[in-house]
Amino acid sequence: MLVAEGIQNDTKIISKLDDVGHKVNKIYESDESNIEYISFPDNGNFGENILDKKLSKIKSGTYSMIAILPKNKIIKVKISGDNWSFPMGQPIGGWDYSNLDNNDISRIFTTIKYGRSDFKLYLKKGKTEIKLFIGNNKKPKWTKTIQVE
Repeated sequence: MLVAEGIQNDTKIISKLDDVGHKVNKIYESDESNIEYISFPDNGNFGENILDKKLSKIKSGTYSMIAILPKNKIIKVKISGDNWSFPMGQPIGGWDYSNLDNNDISRIFTTIKYGRSDFKLYLKKGKTEIKLFIGNNKKPKWTKTIQVE
């Protein structure tokens, strides 16, 4: 009888260790520390992603600026035009931003963390220019204009 109880206890302990291992793996997968490259999902928490290069003609409304970054990577996004804004009271969402440049009505947004960085933007009728910079490069990786109808 004692041998059978010992085997049952060993089985329970192994089962608990497996559970702990599974939980550790879930934490590792969800803490975003294993991201390998910069990506731009089609959608964020607030709507379609303005950093999606396919997005060029849209309707007035609420949009996301979302990027998923590996550790030790940053991006900067310059948004120009007189047809965009954002709610000042929103949580930072992984982005910091410069003061408004009145010359071209622009701001530069810089990621301040790795993982998922999402920011809420409003766009209304007009044209919005977006320039994406990787790291501290002075030359944009790409530039696009979004036509808002």
